[in-house]
Amino acid sequence: MKTILTIFTSLVLAAGMAQAAIITNGNFNSLSGWDYTTWGGAGYDANVSRTADGSGSLWIKNSGYGEAYQTFSVAANTEYDLSLWVQGPADTYIRGIISLQNGDGYEYYRAEGYITPATGAWSNYGGSFNSGNYTTLTLYIDRYNLTDGTTFWADDVAVTQVPEPVSLGLLAVGGLLVLRRRR
Repeated sequence: MKTILTIFTSLVLAAGMAQAAIITNGNFNSLSGWDYTTWGGAGYDANVSRTADGSGSLWIKNSGYGEAYQTFSVAANTEYDLSLWVQGPADTYIRGIISLQNGDGYEYYRAEGYITPATGAWSNYGGSFNSGNYTTLTLYIDRYNLTDGTTFWADDVAVTQVPEPVSLGLLAVGGLLVLRRRR
């Protein structure tokens, strides 16, 4: 029983480690870990945050050239989920680009379109991607071809590894063995 419990605990810990933070400072309590352009507009806003912790957010102004980006490590040929929250002013749709590029500058994930609703509320945006043969990627948060001076905010950016079916299967088998031993 003790061996089975040890195996089960190890599987649970391994599954939890797969969900560790991949993006540095995705809650934007500063701009640490992020590179950004100051020409046209991108920066840190301590007064706007999606969460009650008041950590702040990234702002990008739609004038000139504004973007923020971060390079991060991934495992090759692995599935990941990308999620971020965005907000724009009420009555204004913000057109933005969320993209991933590999070290060769090849863009293989791109979400382009209206990333904020016209309500002024925070909206979740993202999708899934496979890392391909690459072990480092760069995430870009950018405005799209707007020069009207409108600002939008991003917060709670996260990239998480999708658990493999084999890992989930092992976790389920371990749980069943523990339950079986108790009876």
